[in-house]
Amino acid sequence: MSDERIDESRVSATAGPSRLPTPSPPIPTPSPCPRFAPTPTPSPSSLLSSEWRIAISAPAHFSLPIFLSTLKDLALHPERNSSLILRADPLPPRESQLDDPVLLADLEKVEELRARLMPKQPKRDGRLDQRTVIYRTREQVTEHTEKEALQNGVVIMIPEVKEIDDIPFYHPPVKALAFTYESISESPSTSQLEPENGAEEEEDGPPPIRAIIRISYLPFSTTSQAHRPSPPKSQDRLYRTCLALLERVYRHGYGSMLGYKKRVEHDVIVARDSFQDLYLVLKDRHRHLDSRAPKPGSTRIEDVKRHVWKDVAIAAFLMLLWRDMYPARTSVSTDDEEARSWDTWGRPEGGFVDLGCGNGLLVHILTSEGYTGKGYELRARRTWPLYPPKTREALVELPIDPPSWFPSTIEEWESGAWPTREECVIKDGVFLIGNHADELTPWIPLCSLIPSSPVPYLSLPCCLHTLDSSFTQLTFNPPPHPHSPPGGFDDGLEHGASRYKAYLMFLGWYGLQCGWNWEKEGLRVPSTKGWGIVARSRWAATEDQLRVCREWALGQINAVRERGAFKVREKEGRDH
Repeated sequence: MSDERIDESRVSATAGPSRLPTPSPPIPTPSPCPRFAPTPTPSPSSLLSSEWRIAISAPAHFSLPIFLSTLKDLALHPERNSSLILRADPLPPRESQLDDPVLLADLEKVEELRARLMPKQPKRDGRLDQRTVIYRTREQVTEHTEKEALQNGVVIMIPEVKEIDDIPFYHPPVKALAFTYESISESPSTSQLEPENGAEEEEDGPPPIRAIIRISYLPFSTTSQAHRPSPPKSQDRLYRTCLALLERVYRHGYGSMLGYKKRVEHDVIVARDSFQDLYLVLKDRHRHLDSRAPKPGSTRIEDVKRHVWKDVAIAAFLMLLWRDMYPARTSVSTDDEEARSWDTWGRPEGGFVDLGCGNGLLVHILTSEGYTGKGYELRARRTWPLYPPKTREALVELPIDPPSWFPSTIEEWESGAWPTREECVIKDGVFLIGNHADELTPWIPLCSLIPSSPVPYLSLPCCLHTLDSSFTQLTFNPPPHPHSPPGGFDDGLEHGASRYKAYLMFLGWYGLQCGWNWEKEGLRVPSTKGWGIVARSRWAATEDQLRVCREWALGQINAVRERGAFKVREKEGRDH
């Protein structure tokens, strides 16, 4: 790694961007945000002492409470500012180590937070404990309501280190960062604070400017006032880092003022911290699969490793999901040389079944970590022989023909015996996986009903298919159902209309018809189609309700049989 690369990442701040300069992230507001108008040579702040170096300032339209809450949120979620930071874990408070003389104004401390910044590359970067101290103007009882508008605030972020060499790779080499909010009177003209772009203000222009926000830093080296260094210039990386940080505060603050709320919620089914910790462990254990890692003597006949991190993330999600779904194992017998912390975790009694497993990477990761199961694919991929023996045994070449797996009548289904029953690979006690299973995706909910007791599944849709054709609808309005989710199938999905969103709702309705409650998770995977549909709890709890679900499924299957449109894929490729 070059020195140039290291220098750029060191100034990512509490976080600054990982590469400088970087474009601003998408504006987290439901309506256009006024242009960020920074001042390259800001005037001195009346809130900080001369020890601080002022980097940049800008006008702001939001109030002091929004400014303070925005910075508190960013302090607890530094990963929003730097791609090199995984998250921040809260720490208990302790004695303050920073004296108030760094402040000039008469401000009171309203809150102090401590958090541990966790890096995404723990073998390269260390953790960093950081304190965030929030100050604001002392509350005073007064008859002048304007006092409220002229309140000021300071948020100081202090890495808990003794010297500059203790600062990790992803944090700028500064002793502290300070964000200040200085209210301005509304009576004087504020036109000089607006951008000088010569454009006339629109009729529905931005709200009035309420304050000047600044970002400053406290260097490690202490020099006299006469010899202290000048503020960073626009070509400096530190300047660009401060610019990006202040712009993030500006945009998030403006979005909060407009009442912005995040629509898509992650980590609903599996907790974020547990997932991230396990993902890092698995990523390190399977690092040799990374296509960027040079392999002596290898010929790269196929990029089996292209989606390695996505499948590692899916494996981590499944392992944690199974841990919560199934009872823990009290006794563990393993032939592996090392014991793993998840060896005692719960898992499906019948193992997993991955329909349309493709290159078998997900099957390999799960098998390598002590889980049992099978992956089925139309043709053996050229990469299968490259896996260890245990993985090769779990990969099966099979023409997958779901319509042939089902009985002809509901009576046959309830008896558990029909001519093609043994040809079906979905047995009692398994967990069904459809990882970008293409035309098999809509069959997953129906296949979950084949065993005597329905089996749960995880479906990650990608290509859009119905049972025997392409799914082309831009919108999908699910028919009424007594067990439909209270907020609707689109609750929690992205805004607007799209075929992918309609397809997710279509699959959710299919699962509901098969007796499963609608649950979905926006998985933390590197994919634009990262939604996972989780079927783990059933509304169809009685035999009569199960019969209703199977009758509906059999009606869909018989319609497919009558149309004769579903065709088992033929082997394709240079080698079968």
